[in-house]
Amino acid sequence: MIIWIFISSFLLSFVWFRSGHLLGAGESGIPFFNSGWHFLATKFAWKVSTLGNLTGITTASAPTYWFLEKLEALGIPSFLIQAFVFWLLFFVSGLAIYFFTKQLFPKLSEKAALIAVLFYWFNPSSLVNVWNRFVNNGMVFFALLPLASFFYIKGMQTRNYAYTIFSVLSTFIFSYALTSTPFNILLGFVFFYSFLYYFITEKDLAKKIFYIKYFLLTIVAFVGVNFWWIGQFFSFSYSPDFLTTLSSFFSPEGNLGTLTTLSQKLGNLVDVVRLKHGTFFSSEEPSWQQFFNFPLFRILEFLVPAFILATIIKGRKVREILYLGALFIAGLFLAKGNNPPFGEVFELPFVNIHFLQVFRNPFEKFSLIIALAASPLFALSLNKLSFPSKIKKHLIVFFLLFVGFFWGFPFWTGLVFTGKILENGQPRSYKVKIPDYYWQVNDWLKKQNGDFRFLSLPLGGEGITYNWENRYSGIELSSSIFEISNVSLNTTIPFYNRLISKISEYQNSENLLKFLPFINARFIVLRSDIDFRDRKMVDPQTLRRNLEEFVSEGSLSRKYEAGSLAVYELTPSLFWSKIFVSPRIIVSDDNNLSTLSEISPSLPNSRTVVVPSLYLAKGNFLESPMLIEPEKVFSPISGSSLKNMSESDILARLFYVKHTPNVWFYPAIRLKELVETPPKRDFSGWILYKAGILGKRAVEVYKVKSDGKSENLIKKTESEYEGELNRLSPDISQAISGESPVGDVVRDSLLFQLVLLEKVHSASAEALREYLLKAKIKPYFDLPEINSGTYLIYHFDVPIEAKFKLEGTTLWDRGKLFIDNNAVTEIDSANVELTKGIHEIALQLEDKDIYEVVESEQDFTLNENSGWRRKIGLSSLPETYRIEFDYRFEEGKVFGLRFSQDIDSAENPIMSTRISKDEFFHDWKHFEGKFTTTNGAVGGILEVYPISRTSCSRKFLVKRFCEDSLLKFNVDLRNFKVTKVKYPQIRLVRNGFEPLGPKTTIEWSKVNPTRYRLKVNKLDAKAEMLVFSELFNSGWEASFEDGSKIPGEKHFLVNVYANGWLIDRTGNYQISLRFLPQKTLELGARISTIALTASLLFIGLSLWKKGKDSI
Repeated sequence: MIIWIFISSFLLSFVWFRSGHLLGAGESGIPFFNSGWHFLATKFAWKVSTLGNLTGITTASAPTYWFLEKLEALGIPSFLIQAFVFWLLFFVSGLAIYFFTKQLFPKLSEKAALIAVLFYWFNPSSLVNVWNRFVNNGMVFFALLPLASFFYIKGMQTRNYAYTIFSVLSTFIFSYALTSTPFNILLGFVFFYSFLYYFITEKDLAKKIFYIKYFLLTIVAFVGVNFWWIGQFFSFSYSPDFLTTLSSFFSPEGNLGTLTTLSQKLGNLVDVVRLKHGTFFSSEEPSWQQFFNFPLFRILEFLVPAFILATIIKGRKVREILYLGALFIAGLFLAKGNNPPFGEVFELPFVNIHFLQVFRNPFEKFSLIIALAASPLFALSLNKLSFPSKIKKHLIVFFLLFVGFFWGFPFWTGLVFTGKILENGQPRSYKVKIPDYYWQVNDWLKKQNGDFRFLSLPLGGEGITYNWENRYSGIELSSSIFEISNVSLNTTIPFYNRLISKISEYQNSENLLKFLPFINARFIVLRSDIDFRDRKMVDPQTLRRNLEEFVSEGSLSRKYEAGSLAVYELTPSLFWSKIFVSPRIIVSDDNNLSTLSEISPSLPNSRTVVVPSLYLAKGNFLESPMLIEPEKVFSPISGSSLKNMSESDILARLFYVKHTPNVWFYPAIRLKELVETPPKRDFSGWILYKAGILGKRAVEVYKVKSDGKSENLIKKTESEYEGELNRLSPDISQAISGESPVGDVVRDSLLFQLVLLEKVHSASAEALREYLLKAKIKPYFDLPEINSGTYLIYHFDVPIEAKFKLEGTTLWDRGKLFIDNNAVTEIDSANVELTKGIHEIALQLEDKDIYEVVESEQDFTLNENSGWRRKIGLSSLPETYRIEFDYRFEEGKVFGLRFSQDIDSAENPIMSTRISKDEFFHDWKHFEGKFTTTNGAVGGILEVYPISRTSCSRKFLVKRFCEDSLLKFNVDLRNFKVTKVKYPQIRLVRNGFEPLGPKTTIEWSKVNPTRYRLKVNKLDAKAEMLVFSELFNSGWEASFEDGSKIPGEKHFLVNVYANGWLIDRTGNYQISLRFLPQKTLELGARISTIALTASLLFIGLSLWKKGKDSI
């Protein structure tokens, strides 16, 4: 059997890599390319890629990359190294599931055990979630899970502590798998479940005590052996930076929404029990997966769980069967997420235990547990169930073929590593050959002197598609290919995201170069081999024209070109060192660093530091220049106040209230509301309902006040309202955090409630007003009513009392300016006095000041054959457009409206919506929608189009054929208008004292990514900012040569992303910059080394003792 597993895994690896190409796709990229660079990025606690970042739990992959680097150093080609690793993973996983199965069921026949191997290898979940998805740590965990489980179970059954040490050592060997938090939890779950099951089902007290010791030894050994990366995990988890990350990019509501969406798509029991990925096997691509929908094979797929469940029921009194059966059922329940039945049981801990929110895609993770339990159970079922012996033999052979060749055919053919169909009609292959010109540019950059970064253009998100000979689509690769730090993507990393999102927005602008000094960028690398339409990126040719303009101006020079890459160098005056000292400090919370030159003329030729306003007093920056952007711009507000609305109009917009709280059956009304509440997993529906119920409480307050009810009832009703508002306020804030129809409805409801409560002078009105102001739903100041036009209101939080200059629009020259709620007829825009605190500047505007009509048409009729299309020119920078029109159906029920930019792919336009006929109202209806264009788009097409309906059928029960037909419609349209929304800009500027050039000189050297040595010569005691242009992290510490440290309160976030320390010590001295978690990593590595040594000694002694006893 071992030989068969060896040969089969070798053949699979040979099939996949016989072309001599690497495989790469998805979230893993190409880690087998330049493994030495990956090892350098993971061996320290800080990695230098992008703008730098802590390594964290990914340092668990360092031993793997060390091993791969050694193979690479021997001259072994990268594709052969990857082929070896993939062979090893299949061989180990096959061997492990074989021994795991035989350990539990030693009398099982070899053929049946072979089925367990093939089942684990080729089941549909393995096909999609492990191999087609192409996540490397998932592939390694695929091998680790059965291996660690086998050792763990064997030790429990034989009462031998050595096997738990083997289990722990396997986690070290396959530590790459542990770079994923969910996989750590899954492994711990299997260990704990196994311990708990054997402990509960064991009656012998001595064995129970052994199980406890065994489990505790496992924990101690696991923590000890893996302490080098566990220390990094906890170092980050208990740091302020962890809370920053959570608050910036993760929310329980968002995670719950993701869980619900994925559970609905992938958590149907009819799919989960067959280990089938619901969306993958129901889609049209890749085309080869349609073979799995052949009706006969669908029936056979249901036989698999039927046999397993029958075996569990029949053998429920057999300890090993019940062990796997309970694990199988638990896996099914967990993999379906919060889908029925009993989805609430999964949802409750998910919402309340934050670390469990890593299981937002439960089927993807827990299906591995199902496969671990199902593989031996299915193999056993073919032996255990009551079939005649002849049928049983044929059945085993049949399922060997079914599992090994039907489930396995995408593996044997290599189709498992293919994706959607390309333009040439062939499926996209995961085979990758990086063009030689990337090596050439990398070598050229490495020869340039100094420590610098480069910026890759076009700049997009985490995913990228390259038009190479073998097309690559997956995670952005520049940090893997180039051995020079570079900014090549935008991602959700705190501080990094704020700055890079703004650079991405301005990459096609004349302001681009103003950002680059701040990020220590010396070069720009233009990539012309990118499928920019597939990723909605700026056309590289458009960027090339802009860069050539910079060349003609003298700001850039073209230095090197190879293949589809061109390297441009910034003029020396625009390049700032990674570490520098400057007395020039500007206070600003804005992430648009390109605007700072307007208040600091020496920028970007002189090094300048930007600090947030929260450091004003802490850093004594009260005299520094200051730029204040509005925290909120309230959309155009009608001059006619909501207060002029009649009470009946307001009541019509809130939930209807028939009975007030004084009726005897009021508790039944509240119970009915509770029963009708949608599940919170449907957050949009839930928040709309809860906001409606909050409005209902407001109407109750209004009614008891209007009807002159008792003071006690009024106070109780107001208390109920305010309590509901307090409970709901965090969820309301979540709902209104972005622009969405749901958020708009919630905002409007709250404003209507405020007006209603104010009409009866309710005390609750003040509580609601306070919340609305805090949440910036309502302007702070009320403005006078006007007969025409609208207000545009800019909300500022001014950190100090000072005189400011109003910069931006000149519309106030028309005498239509309000500061707070005071009209200003004559204003010196360069001398506006404002106190510390909240201020609002309002402009009274006409529509033409805000909206520019770019397309309009009055009355026309369209049908499915009209082909109505309009070209619209764009500016290449992101802009917001509004589309509105009236429509009335004469025939049909639906039509489509879309806007496609010139950088959009055909199947992914920037805006697409269906407009459907109202079932009950057949007269004129109004449509209004908005979209924001993508950076780099210079034109687009707006079109009304017919919706297509796809009809599919099977021929000969195998091949699926589909054809599209257009749904007929005939619709009248009028008042069709497309307008560009252009809000005037306003900001507050204080031109404070700007010191002359720095008197301090500094020399520095890099010891490693976590340590730098600085030599400082400071001539005066005036405080200056020492800037270290690596991503801000509280773990960075600056200390003097005498061991004294620069206090933490003098460590600042500067330049939106970087570290800064105020220094005022004079003279010649040295400063050391250290990343403190590196000490934890070094200590952890020593502990892990000791634990590994102890583990090996323990095993050696156990083997020696066993050999001695056998003599």
